[in-house]
Amino acid sequence: MFSHVLMLKQWEPHRIVRWAVTAGVARARRDREAHAAGLEAVEELAHAVLVDTVQQMCLVLGSKDPMQLPERAAGQQRALAAIPRLERFVTDVCEVRAP
Repeated sequence: MFSHVLMLKQWEPHRIVRWAVTAGVARARRDREAHAAGLEAVEELAHAVLVDTVQQMCLVLGSKDPMQLPERAAGQQRALAAIPRLERFVTDVCEVRAP
């Protein structure tokens, strides 16, 4: 985060304020979502447990970059959500093709 602030010093002040507000709004939204999901306990986990969990997720989702995990998980979620539509399509095609 501090590296972003250092880069922002070269920008105009209105861009710094806009970036800070946007980052704050995103953080507040994420905090509300975490609270609604009951994820406060994550803050209590030991560092080693978190490292192990992130590494396992990288292996499962095939990502070398842990920062890509949310994007990869969202892709998996979209793929899983499409399965019922695909099943209906296959069923419809089979019904049409069956004598």
